[in-house]
Amino acid sequence: ATSSGTTGLHAALTAVGVVRGDLVLAPSFSFIASANAIAHCGATPWFVDVAADSWCMSVPALEWALRDQCTRRDGGAVHAASGRRLAAIMPVHVLGNVADMQPITSLAREFGVPVVADAAAAIGATYKGQPLGELADLSVISFNGNKTVTAGGGGAVVGRDSKLVDLVRHLTTTA
Repeated sequence: ATSSGTTGLHAALTAVGVVRGDLVLAPSFSFIASANAIAHCGATPWFVDVAADSWCMSVPALEWALRDQCTRRDGGAVHAASGRRLAAIMPVHVLGNVADMQPITSLAREFGVPVVADAAAAIGATYKGQPLGELADLSVISFNGNKTVTAGGGGAVVGRDSKLVDLVRHLTTTA
C-alpha cells in the first residue's frame, strides 16, 4: 500500500533500478502522474505514440524506439543518440483499456528492460484472462476519489516477484 498511485509508481520505478539520468519509455497519452513519477526518480520520460483503438502504448511505436533508436549494451538498452540508459518501460492502462501487454513484455525481455505498468485507471481489468498484477514486473493501482474503487486516496503496488514486491514494501515503509 502507498499514499497515492504516484508514490506507488515512484517506489516501483526505484525498485526496478531507475535512477537519475535514465530514460523511461511511456505513452504520450496519460495523466501527469506517470511522467511525474519518472521525474521523481531523476529520470526523463521518453514518450511514444499510442494505439488509436485503445489510447494505450502503441506496440509498433515501442518496437521502433527499441529497435531503431536503441543499442543493446550490458544486458540492457541504451538510447543511441544520447547514450542514456533505458531503465524501464511504463505502459499505462487508460480508461479501463489494458495495453497490449504480451508484445510489450516480450520486447522488454528481449532488450533486458523491466516493465512497470501504470494501472491506476484499470483496477479489475484483465488481459487475455490474466489479472493486471501478472502482466508486468510491477503494476500500480490508485484508490483516488475519481477511480472505480476508491478509498479517497492511496495506491498499491502489485507484482508476481515476491522479492521485488518486498523491496517496494521496504521502500514505502521508511526503509
